[in-house]
Amino acid sequence: VEIDSPPRRDSFAAPISLVDRFQAGIVAVDFIYNLSIERRISGLPYIIYTEDIRNSYFRVGALMAILWKSTAFPMDKNLIKSLSKQSFNNIVKALLSDARYTE
Repeated sequence: VEIDSPPRRDSFAAPISLVDRFQAGIVAVDFIYNLSIERRISGLPYIIYTEDIRNSYFRVGALMAILWKSTAFPMDKNLIKSLSKQSFNNIVKALLSDARYTE
């Protein structure tokens, strides 16, 4: 059985004496946490009719920034979109063969 949400995340950084006093923002923190980990509930995305982008678009953008450094900016959204459906190895090969990698 999956637990609805992990322990309160606002209590991790709070001093022990203040843990029980934090009330505002708990729902917002939980919402952002679930969005960022792209939680699925009964096989459905946390927000219905959305696609997971953490392992597709964000992965390509992070690789572009790491490999191309300053030449990656501004990022080409069309390139990210075209590479996002490919395997990790193909993404790296495409990024390494681009002229921006050698600049």
